[in-house]
Amino acid sequence: MKHKNGGDDLITNRLLNILKKSVPFKVNEIKQIRKHVYFVKTDHKPYILKGYSSLQRLYLQEAFTESLKAEGFHHSYSYYRILETPIYFNQKYFGWIEYIEPHRDRFSYQSSSDRKEGIRLLNRFHRTTKRLAKSYEMMLPRINLYEKWYERSSRFQKHIPLLRHYLKDQMINELMEWSKISLEGLKNENLNFGNDDLQPVILHGDVAHHNYLKSKSGNLYLIDFDLISIGNEGSDLLQYANRIFPFINWSMHELSKYEHINKYLNNRAFLLALMYPTDIFREWTRIIKDKTYQSPEKILPVMELTVDQFHLRRQLIKDLKNVVK
Repeated sequence: MKHKNGGDDLITNRLLNILKKSVPFKVNEIKQIRKHVYFVKTDHKPYILKGYSSLQRLYLQEAFTESLKAEGFHHSYSYYRILETPIYFNQKYFGWIEYIEPHRDRFSYQSSSDRKEGIRLLNRFHRTTKRLAKSYEMMLPRINLYEKWYERSSRFQKHIPLLRHYLKDQMINELMEWSKISLEGLKNENLNFGNDDLQPVILHGDVAHHNYLKSKSGNLYLIDFDLISIGNEGSDLLQYANRIFPFINWSMHELSKYEHINKYLNNRAFLLALMYPTDIFREWTRIIKDKTYQSPEKILPVMELTVDQFHLRRQLIKDLKNVVK
């Protein structure tokens, strides 16, 4: 819940005026954190105000976080129903979220202790949502990792003429080869991660570092459930592995030290999925879609992600090929 300056001041001021006229307490200040998300300071207490594209999406988030708390998972925020009818502004329906004051030391995958605490919290989340999955199966989509990654590969391939201005042909060809091996293998394995296959969970869907919040008191919270879906816990654990790989030198030996992930390292489908260069494809597709690839500030992190540890990633792929052949 990090504050940022900027944003559309006019829109922020209009929203502030609406709040002052609508809520039953004094609103002192409003700051935009990111698009459609605001920090609201009141004489009552601070809140996070977040906009959703539909009432259904807002109500789903309210219900889901309430269900988590009811099942004993208290490591997240709560929603408050301040008004009987949510505020509708700028084509968004706004929900009021508990403000959790952050610790001065943010959660980071660079920290070994944070990485290990993060996987333990994710496992606790899965144990809880396993009990909730049946109740939400008609409201949430089932994850289809193959389809998602196939489309991502297709978009990356479509942009190869542009990518050649930044990446060597050999690197592009290797990335496409890894993608092909992974997707063909996953299709043959029918995405069977094996463990708990008959007991789906509600997946978080985006275990990026910014969706972990370390509070001022030192407690760790899991936040932002916009991408929840139904599926095998292995999908979240796979994403977690991909997030921490750059900080453990793309080492399978180091990855095996992480509880809850290590039980999947004998699973062929999971190992094939680890070969897929999801982070590289995702970030290049994003900056090309946003047309920000000509900005040094935007292109540099993506170049570093792709190039700086490529030799380590290549060795990982080589090791994985030997295991799954």
